[in-house]
Formats: sequence, C-alpha cells, structure tokens
Amino acid sequence: MAHVVVTQEEAERKGRLPAVCMCCGAPATTFVTRRLMLKPPQFSQVEVAEIAAIKAIHALATSDYIQLRTSFCEKHRHYWTIKKIVMFGGVALFFFSMFLTAALGLAATINRRDPHPILAGMAVCCAVIGFFGFIIPLVIVWRRPIRAFGLDKGLVVVDNVSDAYADAVKATRRPQEPETK
Repeated sequence: MAHVVVTQEEAERKGRLPAVCMCCGAPATTFVTRRLMLKPPQFSQVEVAEIAAIKAIHALATSDYIQLRTSFCEKHRHYWTIKKIVMFGGVALFFFSMFLTAALGLAATINRRDPHPILAGMAVCCAVIGFFGFIIPLVIVWRRPIRAFGLDKGLVVVDNVSDAYADAVKATRRPQEPETK
C-alpha cells in the first residue's frame, strides 16, 4: 500500500483527484466525501484499554479534520459502510455477549452453593465468543485503513491507498518547472 501527499484544496474539491479506486486502482464509479481526522491517536503495542480509550477521546476532541473525496470501484464502493458495520456490529456483539454472560453467570449461581457447571460453561463460552467475535473482525477490517495525516502548509498525507491510485495522482499533476537562478 502506498501513500500520497495532496494539498487540502485537492482533497476537498470535486474533480481535483483522479477517478481511480483507492483500494485496487480500477476505474472509479463511486465517490464518497469522508471526514477524516488529521491527527489520529498514537497507541503503543501493549496498552491498558482505559488509557487507549482516553487517548482516542482526546484525539477526537482536539484533532483537526479534513473532508477527503474518496473514489472507489464497483467492488469497493461500500468500503466505509463495511468498516462501520464491522465496528458497530462488533461492539454490539461484545456488549450483548457480556450481558448474556452476566445473566448466565447469575443463573448458574443463584440459590446454589456450587455454580451449575453447564450454565457456568455457557457463560464462559459467551464471554469468549463476544471478545473474539469483536476483536478478530476489527483487526482484519481496520488493519490498513485509508487515513489522512496532516502536515504543515496545508499538505495532507493520504495513507494506505493502492499504488495505481498514487501513480494516478502523480500523473495528474503538472511537472514543476526547474528553478532558474
């Protein structure tokens, strides 16, 4: 995956970026204007979930945003929709399974000296399914997302685009004339 440096004007104005799919480089049929965070949160490899959540909330509150006009082919036209479904569906699955785990755990121990082994086992299975059912799709889908990083002087780096898209962006620009002294 490549990255390309564009100006803020190119990113926001219709017709300034090429009609090439950002995922695979095929001719684009769908254009979606997307609001992207210019300074996403930086996470370390191993981090406490609470600290990661605080960093994410801080980044959402303090970061600048850009309206990036993204282009996709017929195959990748639902790029942003799929990412949202996986993220919010995974969160819903996680909370539903944790609720079911708590309910089964309560049912396994209520009015009993020892927990009911089948209900306790089902509670543990629900917790595992909820955790991995959220984490695995999230890691797969968000492994290399198209994202933007802000630079100085109105420049934006659009990261994780196809090589063909990066080449098309470079081809649409006029070559700069050499400076004469």
